[in-house]
Amino acid sequence: MSQPARHSATRAFLRAFWCCAGAALLGGVLLMRAGEGSARKGLPARPPFPHGGSFVGYYPPSGVPAHDIFLFGLFGTGDRLRQSDIIAMGSSHVLYGLRAATLTDGLREAGRPLRAYNLGCGLSEGIRFELEALRRNRVRDKRVVVDLFDASNISDYAREALRSSRLQAYARVYNAWTAFARDWVLDPWLPSLRYDGGKFAVERFLQTCDIRDFATGDVRELWAPRIGEVYPRSDVPRAYDPRSDTYGRYGRIEGLIAFPDEAKALFRQSGLRPVFTLIPFGGYAQGRLPDLHPYVPISPEGLFFYDDQRHVTGAGAALVTSRLREGLRTAFDSAAAAPPPQP
Repeated sequence: MSQPARHSATRAFLRAFWCCAGAALLGGVLLMRAGEGSARKGLPARPPFPHGGSFVGYYPPSGVPAHDIFLFGLFGTGDRLRQSDIIAMGSSHVLYGLRAATLTDGLREAGRPLRAYNLGCGLSEGIRFELEALRRNRVRDKRVVVDLFDASNISDYAREALRSSRLQAYARVYNAWTAFARDWVLDPWLPSLRYDGGKFAVERFLQTCDIRDFATGDVRELWAPRIGEVYPRSDVPRAYDPRSDTYGRYGRIEGLIAFPDEAKALFRQSGLRPVFTLIPFGGYAQGRLPDLHPYVPISPEGLFFYDDQRHVTGAGAALVTSRLREGLRTAFDSAAAAPPPQP
């Protein structure tokens, strides 16, 4: 075959290939949209795109950026932690159960101009990871509010962050944020075809996420694909049940209320002055509190939860923060007068 003939055949093949590929892609999209059809009707709108000092802290399809951001003090969070007077530490109970901005405003109105920051991390993260984040960011001589739920736990995300470099942390944050941005843009226009558990499913592009505030660490919104805003607003809040004696997948709560012994030495070395508390959850009254002082109790009266009695709603967080604030003045004065916990 001559050279011109080969070129002509190649061009003909490429035209046919791209025409078939385009038709297949268009057909696939149309089939997916047709199959999705009524399933997308009535679905909630996307959350606002993070801007104005907010960031995606949790996007499970691609990672949990908050862990890397706090551990390495990225995007100015190290400075914000060092500039804070009070740092709240603990699991998602703290993440969703306390409002650092509200605590700051309330203390200022009471004549105590102290700036609070919410360092709470999801995934049942305990305080060991957060103490390491404070150490790496050279945070010393601070008042800290420590929630005692599952305080000894350390998640797989935390372990990955702890063995990573700063560059690797930036890369994970970049990957998670670009994945979120891509899914946020495509969500109104295209469905997502996912393969899970041996079968295909048509879903929304955008998946569960939370948006946090850089200045305070507070969660601005927790969003889910078929529910929309889960937190701070909740359409079906559940009242606190004092009779409960289990906690989700953990089962009974023995061992979930604790304080790691190694944390006592870390508090002492960093000059951190802890005040202990326990944000109510279903079954918490059945647990035994460690003998730690000062301790600020928080009443469960009037609290509502957005899930199965694990995390309070936004209104519940306002109540928890108000009740905590009322007990902090005496607690902080007591903590200042006493030596740090001894190992």
